Amino acid sequence: MEGTALAFAAGAASVLVALRLCGGAAVVAFRPTAVTSLETTAQLGEPESLDDPADPLRRVRKCEAVIRRRSSRVVVVLERCNQSHNYSAVLRTAEALGYHHIWLIAPPKLEPVAATRQGRKKVWEDDQAELEEHVAYARSASKWLSLRFFDSSEECVAALREAGREIWVTDLSQAAVCLTSEKTALPRSMAIVMGTESTGASPTMLAAADRRVYLPLHGWADSLNLSVAAALFLQRLIDVDDTVVGDMAPEERAALRQDWYPKMARNGDTEEETRCAQLAAEGGVEPFGDLRRVDKHRAGWQPPKIRKKNLAKGQVDGIGYDTGHTA
Repeated sequence: MEGTALAFAAGAASVLVALRLCGGAAVVAFRPTAVTSLETTAQLGEPESLDDPADPLRRVRKCEAVIRRRSSRVVVVLERCNQSHNYSAVLRTAEALGYHHIWLIAPPKLEPVAATRQGRKKVWEDDQAELEEHVAYARSASKWLSLRFFDSSEECVAALREAGREIWVTDLSQAAVCLTSEKTALPRSMAIVMGTESTGASPTMLAAADRRVYLPLHGWADSLNLSVAAALFLQRLIDVDDTVVGDMAPEERAALRQDWYPKMARNGDTEEETRCAQLAAEGGVEPFGDLRRVDKHRAGWQPPKIRKKNLAKGQVDGIGYDTGHTA
């Protein structure tokens, strides 16, 4: 069982606390405060405005919808994550939830490296294929993220202090404060530090922490897989203060448009690329209010042989396929 859990560290002097039964024991918890809308919160689009393949501006409207939801208010820090599947999963989750800035301390390489096992020179094909898949996921997510790399925790802490960010660090100790799901106002500028899989956050990070906070567990297991913990925790931050979503300066949002809009053009279509760049310069387009794709665009590709075997077992291919679909 991995040692990293959903937890943060607390600077007790500034924390309003109340006793709460959390995880089976009386612990301190945040007292909720009123959360008000922020002027910097983006307009996310009309909820009934759905993805439409027939829309001539579909690609840039989806791009705009993602940009409107991007947040710079919270920096996600991964400290010495050393397992490729956790690394790629956290990047993908952070991107999906709109966290734009990811700071990485001594991350694993983004290249699949052949490894030997039990003295054999032959690479185990399944292990290598899995690693390459993780690398692909990480690369795909990182295209849409701002990544910053550090060689040491001390270097990262210094950068966070210089940026004026409050530092929250994951921690399983009894000194950590339980973060409930009740509404509360998060700091205007903060960082969330997730420690390594085996031992959690480093002593350097714990010493630098302004707060230690954790989410309660209710079973015998006292910790979670790093990527699972990160996913639950990043979602919890949005749950307690939804003004995090879209909290990005207009100047940074405009820069994303200039970078991303041209990428929405089809490969090799320079005219479309120029038009997308022009739309970005004009301040963007009206976003979709809902990022879910239509069903026919959600179908995952499967080799015909696999589809045939599944159908023979009575297993349909899922969303995007007709139940009568044949190989």
